[in-house]
Amino acid sequence: MEKSYAYIGYKFLWIIQMFLDGKRFPYGDLTEAQWRQHVVDIVNFVSTDEYLSELLDFDPSLFFRVISKLFMGKPWLFVSLMDESQTECNIDPVEHLLPMFETRGKKAKQLQ
Repeated sequence: MEKSYAYIGYKFLWIIQMFLDGKRFPYGDLTEAQWRQHVVDIVNFVSTDEYLSELLDFDPSLFFRVISKLFMGKPWLFVSLMDESQTECNIDPVEHLLPMFETRGKKAKQLQ
């Protein structure tokens, strides 16, 4: 099995997309509770500067296409209703995630 940085990165973004779509691997759907937990985990993960920087350095275009699902439909409704106690780092998910889309391709390090 391929274990290159690129292979792992693309698989990781693929699984994030599946989880945001409510799908489970290798087939089937997530329960509502599982989906909500995965959305919270994804918000916590992409809100961490270290991981955000890695994802933006890896493939920023694909990352934004995948993560943009947090800002549409059911995921957006859930995220917009989340409060700070639902995130590990006690952030306002909406306030913290929106600046990611204002970078216009800049690396995450430039956000600081």
